[in-house]
Order: sequence, then C-alpha cells, then structure tokens
Amino acid sequence: MKLHLAILIEEKRGEMIESGLINGFSNQDTVKLSQELDELLNVHYQIDDGLIPDPTSFIKEP
Repeated sequence: MKLHLAILIEEKRGEMIESGLINGFSNQDTVKLSQELDELLNVHYQIDDGLIPDPTSFIKEP
C-alpha cells in the first residue's frame, strides 16, 4: 500500500509540475492537481503516524 501510494504521489506531483509549467501555477487545473496531491500526502502522513492503519499490515505472509 505505501509503495503504491508513493508511486501515486510521484505521478500526481509530476502532473502538477507539468500543468504548472504549461498553464501557470495559479491555473485552476494546476491548483486542483495540487489539492489532489495534498490529499495523497495527508493519507501518507496519517499512515506513517499510525493514525490510520496500513491495510497491508493485515496481510499475513505464508
């Protein structure tokens, strides 16, 4: 889960930067991407802080 989340964060960051360079950093689309990135980062930090469990922690290795 955390690895997948990290990949999503990096992809969203790239989309935001690309949008910012093309459309401007105050463009509505860029701001929306920034807000989506913030949401992903908040989930990541909540998992790290133990505020929400990492769903993969419930998977038992055989």
